[in-house]
Amino acid sequence: MITDRQNSKLTFFIFILVIIGLIVLGYFLIKKPDISEKILDDTETLEIDKTKNVVYYDNIDVISSEAQLEYKDIHINLNSDDAKELEAKLNNNMNKIRGKYTKLEDNSNQEIINEADGIAEAQIIDYNTFNSTNYVTIEVNEYEFLANAMTFDNKLTYYCLDKRSGKLLTNQIIMKQENLSADTIRTKIYDHIKDNNEIDIDVTMNNPYTLYYNEYGKVKANIIVKIGDINYNDNVEIN
Repeated sequence: MITDRQNSKLTFFIFILVIIGLIVLGYFLIKKPDISEKILDDTETLEIDKTKNVVYYDNIDVISSEAQLEYKDIHINLNSDDAKELEAKLNNNMNKIRGKYTKLEDNSNQEIINEADGIAEAQIIDYNTFNSTNYVTIEVNEYEFLANAMTFDNKLTYYCLDKRSGKLLTNQIIMKQENLSADTIRTKIYDHIKDNNEIDIDVTMNNPYTLYYNEYGKVKANIIVKIGDINYNDNVEIN
């Protein structure tokens, strides 16, 4: 027969077990967001061929090894509509300029600043890639090579793709997923240029910018800086 004293002890013991159970349950509920985040980071990426890089090249036509001038086809190794459309767009632009170069004449008296295996001028598109765990950014550099002059009017364009979804990321998408405001970005840009008295601050701050992920998965902004009659590209670390 259970006495009142024994019943009280049993009730107290059950109460303690319930409290411990609630504490353990609460701990795992609190940790749940971290688990979800880890699953997201480890999500399978969309590479078509796992033996190749996310971005690779073929059909390479080197016109100057001395100046590293070449034409080539780009391949984006992601199984998505955005990746396929971007690849087609970039290769179409490359085909428009492929082979558009002139050679120096043997009797040319012009001063040569940039040696390029006899190339006088050429329309060029170069690529650079920033590949992180979840993102790949393709930097497209379009410029005119001149043997007798420096080139300042190069055009940089950035395309950032999510390797898990294959989606092309806009400024708005990156801002939303990184919890960045327009004011935060403008402040970062201003702090980056404010100490250079030669920069036209007002024009530079009103120029458009492009957000992208670098090779470390950090957000950067490509900006166009105005100094006198010269516009040049610069990159600002945002987070």
